[in-house]
Amino acid sequence: MVTCGVARERRLSHLRNLCAGAAMPAIFGQGERQECLPGAPDWGRIAPGRTRDTCRIGIPHQERNHDRKRCCAAAARGFVCSSGASDPRGPDLAPGSRPDRRDQHQAAQRRGPRREPEPGRRPGRAGLGIRGIAVVVIYDEDQAMSDLDWIRRQSEGQFFERKSCIDRSQTRRTRRPIRDVARDVAETLVAMANADGGALVVGVEDDGTVTGVDYPADRLDVLQRTPQTHVKPPLHARVNVGELAGRRIMLFDVDWSAEIHQLTDGRYLFRIGDQNMPFPAQDIEALKEGKRRRVTETQFVAEASLADLDLDLVAALTESVGLQMSSEQILERYRLVERRNGRYLLTLAALLLFGKDPGKWHARCGIDFVKYEGKERLTGTALNIVKREQLEAPLVRLIELAYDTIRPHVRERQQLVDLFFEEHLEYPTFAWQEAIINAGAHRDYRYEGLGIEVWMFDDHVDIRSPGELVEPVTLERLKRLERVHASRNPRIVRVLTDFGYMREQGEGIPRMFETM
Repeated sequence: MVTCGVARERRLSHLRNLCAGAAMPAIFGQGERQECLPGAPDWGRIAPGRTRDTCRIGIPHQERNHDRKRCCAAAARGFVCSSGASDPRGPDLAPGSRPDRRDQHQAAQRRGPRREPEPGRRPGRAGLGIRGIAVVVIYDEDQAMSDLDWIRRQSEGQFFERKSCIDRSQTRRTRRPIRDVARDVAETLVAMANADGGALVVGVEDDGTVTGVDYPADRLDVLQRTPQTHVKPPLHARVNVGELAGRRIMLFDVDWSAEIHQLTDGRYLFRIGDQNMPFPAQDIEALKEGKRRRVTETQFVAEASLADLDLDLVAALTESVGLQMSSEQILERYRLVERRNGRYLLTLAALLLFGKDPGKWHARCGIDFVKYEGKERLTGTALNIVKREQLEAPLVRLIELAYDTIRPHVRERQQLVDLFFEEHLEYPTFAWQEAIINAGAHRDYRYEGLGIEVWMFDDHVDIRSPGELVEPVTLERLKRLERVHASRNPRIVRVLTDFGYMREQGEGIPRMFETM
């Protein structure tokens, strides 16, 4: 059991709760695993008698002097919020960025209406382009120009990267050697495959300018075969060549891999945020073990169909990333469904994210919120439960529902500062919301015996999520506030990232401590 506690003690060394948490990747529970269709990997079983370790993290109570606006700004550092806090890259939202859904004054607001095609625009056909984390269909030249705006505005991150074929080191722009471009492509694809997957567009500059992939056909073939020729073991990736703004671009889309891949020069890389980080060879076995626990979200539920999904929520994802695709197309792009023999097979991830009744497919996929009177949990005749709510909803709504349920119980306190009383929140907004998000995104859905629990006491909050840390994340690294990243459910995480709930920069735990 992994637990995150938000406590009122000031010094970490004196907390009665020690490290690791539901705000962190991982989780381990008990119960029956989802049965998968024949041929699917059978990694879901846990050896009989395996124990579940319990560890807790204590985060000191917020005691710094902030009024409400300043507290919100601190909680949303790095994002734009209505209090005026903005991204550190500039006074306004940086190109390609979207406001974080945890902004307290805008969290419940929906994005604008879906963009409709302009009159006279032709229906889609060949060609491919990219928006964010997924390769998307470009329908025609006009549509390509429209999607070019999204490519230009999309910021690089955990799931998206641009690579240029132009050498700008000289006064006169020249074409880079194909071997250098192939090396860059291989590095990014290896890092993404070893992490959570992602998409790479070649022929577009960091600022979104399309400069193209201007090489002869034989050189293009070298670039297309990079996932096989520059990676060990060879990597399976979707590779497509398209045309934007009159220039050729190349698109690579790679899923997370069950294997650990390396470059042909022997280097191991791992994607953290927008960087391809070196990965120590001694951590390979730990990473393999973490990947073996990822299978649950990808298992197909044979009894389910598209009728079991809330397609309005699926449409909201389409709008969130600015795509013009059908529900079936967007679900396929995120690898949440697969078409076989004329019907769509749904993964457990699809049902947890968008299901009309997620509890039908997983008995403990909700959040149990309990408010206690006092500083500890009592039972029997001394039972001290003040309020209890069982929250159940599709995951993309469950997070917001949890916010709305917990927020009224986070007290505001007045403190005298420079002859004036100022109000500040009992717990920093970012800290407890980050814990809620990660508990839902990173928990182990293989087992249904335990669920996510939020216990609120007079002096601390425990956010409990069944499980262990996902390798290579360790308790020691979290204590050192290292920027470390791992996802147990990368497809769920990918959707939540595009909805704006997550950033996947490996910075959540350090920021939680910072806001405290």
